[in-house]
Amino acid sequence: MKKLVISGLMLTSSLLASDVLAVVNGESITKSEINNLLKAKNLSYSKLPPKYRIQILNNMVDNTLLMQQVKNSKVGETKEYREGVANFKKQWALRIFLQQKLKSFKVTNTEIVNFYNKYKDLIFKQPAAVKLRYLVVKDKKQAYNLIRALKHTKKSKLSSEFTRLVKKYSIGAAKQKGGELGWIAENKLIPSFRKAIASVKPGSFTTTPVKTKLGWSIAYIEDKKPEQYVPLKKVKNVIIREVKLQKLKDYITQLKEKAKIKYK
Repeated sequence: MKKLVISGLMLTSSLLASDVLAVVNGESITKSEINNLLKAKNLSYSKLPPKYRIQILNNMVDNTLLMQQVKNSKVGETKEYREGVANFKKQWALRIFLQQKLKSFKVTNTEIVNFYNKYKDLIFKQPAAVKLRYLVVKDKKQAYNLIRALKHTKKSKLSSEFTRLVKKYSIGAAKQKGGELGWIAENKLIPSFRKAIASVKPGSFTTTPVKTKLGWSIAYIEDKKPEQYVPLKKVKNVIIREVKLQKLKDYITQLKEKAKIKYK
């Protein structure tokens, strides 16, 4: 029985020792302690690259040394310290109170729908967007020659051929990515470019080069999305939060109305 107890103690001691990353003047810095600090950022000490682990551990060593000096000093007896602690307690208490207050507010489905409808056009409207790739050359004649080549390309090979021509001839910044720009709101495009792609269907390209700052551009349209609203179910939690914040503002307004406030 004694052997089992001793073995258990040795195992526990071994596990604790493996958790210790550094000892500063007899004070241990553990992996668990660091993980508790990293938890807020959804990070884990063991999963960080070695250079970041070293950096974090060095920072912890520095902080530990400084805190040891703080303990040896009389800073805790100063007026500034007492006032700081008192102010921190007030702010922390206020934070917890506000969190509890927000949690206590109930939001009905009617309030959610009303908020959505009220701010539908202002907040929840997504403009028409286009997913495209572009090819740009300095010479207008060359642009037309490339368009001619694309017109003689089979529909099934048009996308790959456009990419090949981009990598061979384009002077645009996205050349190495085949001219890919990803999804872009149409209202973010320059007017001439927006006009050029208006009637182009996905899987096709602009047949007239567009003059831009870099030169003459050709666009290949991969996909299009019409102007649309973000579905209510996707923003429901955001709306609940906003409605609760408005209720909090109303609560503060009520407190002001009941209070005796004098500005001097």
